[in-house]
Amino acid sequence: EGNANVVVTLTNIAEIHKQRSEFDKASDYYTKVLTLQRKFMADSHLEIANTLSSIGFVRHQMGDYSGALEFNQECLRIRRELSGDVDDDVAVTLTHIALVLLKMNMYEIALEVLMESYRIRKTLQTDDTRDIAFTLYNIAMIYHHRGSYEHALVFYRETARVEQSALGSAHRDLGITFYNIGQIHYQRGEMELALQNFERALEIERECLGEDHPTCARTLNEIGNIELQRGNVVKVMECFTGALRIYRKAGMEDSHLVIYGRKLFRFEIVQPNAASAA
Repeated sequence: EGNANVVVTLTNIAEIHKQRSEFDKASDYYTKVLTLQRKFMADSHLEIANTLSSIGFVRHQMGDYSGALEFNQECLRIRRELSGDVDDDVAVTLTHIALVLLKMNMYEIALEVLMESYRIRKTLQTDDTRDIAFTLYNIAMIYHHRGSYEHALVFYRETARVEQSALGSAHRDLGITFYNIGQIHYQRGEMELALQNFERALEIERECLGEDHPTCARTLNEIGNIELQRGNVVKVMECFTGALRIYRKAGMEDSHLVIYGRKLFRFEIVQPNAASAA
């Protein structure tokens, strides 16, 4: 009982350090917890798996990716031994491993691990959650990164569906997903679809972050570039000057405004000094 109480106390201290982003201290306390647990618990105890997961998380935050991978893999071994391959905690651990692999630029292996996590979730028919959306988003991101736009769109759209179900229609995560969908359509030359998704992203960003947030400026910038290609000069000026005003208000350089095809169109944006004081 005494050891159990010490474990609880040390775990609580570790959690406080983790919440404060004091990851090195959190790692030290979690390691002390793990040492005690291994003295009086079976090697494949659930609590040991949970502690291994926590150490994996803080090592990830510390940039110790090889260490994070090692602890998460050991956590996975225990969770599979206790619960089998088709288990929600196993799926979560696989996602954690994939995130570490992404940091290590091991995209193909990360994709395989994320797909395994998603297959488990589909087998379990788990309700839509932010965790599932996060897994889907990272799958889409890998496909996007390697230029597999069709696959990326499939998974971004499924991400958006899950996010709307789990988080509502005005959540920041959903805005990010719509923005990325807009990027893919833009890269494919599908300007109408790109515009629709950027406008949906902007609406959510304004609601969640406020109209003067730099993220809104970035999306306005993208919309302005689409309108530039369409020759809609009034809309172009509205978007570009609006984006510039936000960047200046946030103390950011004018160079954050990116105008595609400026030379081709011989377009020069008007940048009134009054914009910075708005």
